Amino acid sequence: MSAFVTGYQNDIFVCYAWVDNATIPGIDIGWVSHLVVTLENILAQMLGRADLFELWIDKKRDSNPVHLTPEIFERVERSATLLTVLSPGYLHSPWCMKELECFIAKMNSSSKVNPRRILVIEKTVYGVERPKALQDYIAYPFWYRDRESGNIRTFGVPRYRPDETQYYDKIQDIVYDMIPVFEQLREDATHA
Repeated sequence: MSAFVTGYQNDIFVCYAWVDNATIPGIDIGWVSHLVVTLENILAQMLGRADLFELWIDKKRDSNPVHLTPEIFERVERSATLLTVLSPGYLHSPWCMKELECFIAKMNSSSKVNPRRILVIEKTVYGVERPKALQDYIAYPFWYRDRESGNIRTFGVPRYRPDETQYYDKIQDIVYDMIPVFEQLREDATHA
C-alpha cells in the first residue's frame, strides 16, 4: 500500500496516549482502535478503495515511553496529516508532546504549511485545556455534557452503539475535512 499524498510515507499518523486505548472489561477493542478502524472504513468508502491511503498507528507499547524511536520520528516526519486524540492522558504523555513537536517542526520547515494538516480529536474536555501548539487547529469534539448530571460524557464509552449517531457523524466530518487536504497536498507535490 502507498500513500494517497505523493511524497509521504503515511497519509495519517495517529498520535494518542496508551491509556485512551485501554480496553474496558467485556469490550474487546479500545476507544482509539475503534475510532481508527471506523475512520479507515469510512475513508476507504469515500475514496472508493481501501488501498488508496496509508494510516499509521503505533500498536507496540514501549517499556520506555519517554523516548521516541527513530522509526517513530521518521513516521511522524513522513506523514501528510497528524490525527491527535486530545485527553488528559495525551497532555501527560511526553511521547505525545514530542510527536506533536516533531510534526509541527517538519510541517513548518516545508512549503506545505497548512493548518488543516493537524486534526484534533477531543476525547474529553474534563480537566483538559488545549496545548498552545494545538489552539489554531480544527477540533472534533467526541464529548457532550449530560443534561441531567452536567457531567462530561465521551461518545462511544463504554460501548459503541449504532444509535449513537453523533459518534459516527464526527468521524464522517473528519473524513470530509481530510480528503480536500490530501488532494491539495497531492496537487502541490505534482507542481513542485
